[in-house]
Amino acid sequence: MKEKTKTLTREMLIEKMSRGMAFTSKLSFIENYAMFMGKTQLIEFKLKKILSIRFCFSKSKLEKMTLGGAISELEKLGVRKDFISILRSLNKRRINMAHEFFVDHSALVALDRRFGRLSWKPLRNALAEVEQASHVFDFLNQNKYLFKRQIKTY
Repeated sequence: MKEKTKTLTREMLIEKMSRGMAFTSKLSFIENYAMFMGKTQLIEFKLKKILSIRFCFSKSKLEKMTLGGAISELEKLGVRKDFISILRSLNKRRINMAHEFFVDHSALVALDRRFGRLSWKPLRNALAEVEQASHVFDFLNQNKYLFKRQIKTY
């Protein structure tokens, strides 16, 4: 008997993302920012765990590796191109959030505290993007779809 292929539909993903982001409305701006950065860091750790376990990357090499570096290595090693695209977008967002977003937000608030509300929309979009990447990773990993010939989950 052939095993049924599992799918993650758009509706399923939206539902998972909604549940994952539901509590963020109760958090402050800084807490939401920290949530984005923390969740992105968790994805980076998961990717490095794959490089460590499956491809025997050394601890010293992984400690120096950035999220972008981990994505590039996994791309070379055969991770699905559609997932690599999601990860590259997330990495670009993380770089912006770490180096430009918070500075821009601080400048707006320095002009007038009311301008701080303008930063909420890009922050919520960033949270949605990291939530999406996390759920897609979990689905692909749990169903052994990250690689063409994946034997186990990480």
